[in-house]
Amino acid sequence: MDSLEKAAKNPDNLRDTKVRRKNCLAAVMTAFYCTLVSATPVFASSDSVVQGITKGTEEVWKLLIGIVAPIAAVALALQVIKIIWGGQRAAEEAKSAAIKIVVAIAVVLMAPAIISAVRGWFQQASWSFG
Repeated sequence: MDSLEKAAKNPDNLRDTKVRRKNCLAAVMTAFYCTLVSATPVFASSDSVVQGITKGTEEVWKLLIGIVAPIAAVALALQVIKIIWGGQRAAEEAKSAAIKIVVAIAVVLMAPAIISAVRGWFQQASWSFG
């Protein structure tokens, strides 16, 4: 029996299963973005390659911010509506979701700084493979 079939018997379980899938998708997309942004080649022979990749990742980041910011604003507005007009349980769930949204936006906005810091750690390390 599929997990959705099991969850369909109990509406709370179905909602939890859907939330887990959404959270998993968000984690995968965040990991993909971080991998994409940190894809500067370590052994590049010229600075033009590094500059091209850096410029490309900056463009991808700007595009993601353009997509994520409006979605986050709408999601936060929906959570505020749930807090105001929902019952006690809905308000608690909405508060939890709003905190997760704020944390996700903070991570997305701080991604360039985090990646620069991590990249700096590896560029400053002295590697000897011989």
